[in-house]
Amino acid sequence: MTLKVGHQHHAELLPHVDELRLLADEIAGLPGETARRRLGGALTFIDGQLLPHMEMAERNVYPALEQLLEDPRAMAPMRREHAEMRRLLDEVRALRDRLPDGPIAVRDELVLRRVLYRLFVMMRIHLHEEERYLAIIDRNASDPELRGLVEGMRHAGTVGL
Repeated sequence: MTLKVGHQHHAELLPHVDELRLLADEIAGLPGETARRRLGGALTFIDGQLLPHMEMAERNVYPALEQLLEDPRAMAPMRREHAEMRRLLDEVRALRDRLPDGPIAVRDELVLRRVLYRLFVMMRIHLHEEERYLAIIDRNASDPELRGLVEGMRHAGTVGL
């Protein structure tokens, strides 16, 4: 048994994460109303899929890894990255809420672009790191442990999208 569902879920997340980069690339030419709508779509995905994925990892996957690695703090850097992503998401929400209906001020475009690129890069790297950790679990966890993790993922609603 493997954590195939976890790997599949990451593959489903990546195109949505890539949308953050596309939005950052295009933000300069968008009116505020359009940018708000597109940011809203990205945030809907993040709230509905990515944040529950992060919470499931913190609750189910990271403790299993810490047990396998015999280090109760092994996943602290990944948890800190989650905290930073949440902070950046709060910043995106605040910036979105301040956008005018018409043209976006150059300063606001630059700030929003910086935050979106940073969030995109952080999420891409983080998901890649999680893939490596899933491989550790696949190689070292027992079948009952793997079944428990898969069930935890299903219960959290992070698989079967």
